[in-house]
Amino acid sequence: MIDYLVGNARFDGKNGMVLDCGAIGVAMSCSSNCAARLAEAPSPVKVFTYLSATENGIFLYGFYDEFERLVFLELLSVSKVGAKTALGMLSTFEAHELCAHIGSSNVAMLSKAPGVGKKLAELIIINIKDKLSQWGSIPVGDIQAGSSAWRGVKADGLEALVSLGLDRRVSAELVEKAYIENMSIEDLVAGALARHGA
Repeated sequence: MIDYLVGNARFDGKNGMVLDCGAIGVAMSCSSNCAARLAEAPSPVKVFTYLSATENGIFLYGFYDEFERLVFLELLSVSKVGAKTALGMLSTFEAHELCAHIGSSNVAMLSKAPGVGKKLAELIIINIKDKLSQWGSIPVGDIQAGSSAWRGVKADGLEALVSLGLDRRVSAELVEKAYIENMSIEDLVAGALARHGA
């Protein structure tokens, strides 16, 4: 399996790109979110990949990071979800946002993705919600790891607690309870740890 490629990316505007790797141009499909993020990144870019060999042919898919690829593969593990549908979902939502919607069983939001109706959304939730929760990617309550509310001090505090050995879900809940607007990361971590030990 090709884990990743490094090169200069060119985009075709239709969820596809060509990565120029030396004298070789590698064509692959990707989500529109992946394309947008790679377009903003300085060249050369690193693209994580997944090679699929089926009776219909050999297809290469590109991803901005390993997490997006992991979510894509989990979506493919659900019956009736193909690569086109999986990329459509990752084009509609960032990977972390998609995990949040699956984790909260938000059928209405998932149904906004192309090719995803109520029944397929429910099937996806039934099949991979528990696994995503085990990864610690599902935010607690209304917390969305990819949203603007979870950037800056809160995001740094969350990662600091995880680095100390706390479970990500527990850490997210502690940060949410301890956070006060404009507080420093030091005070946030201290407050979260105090709540944890209470």
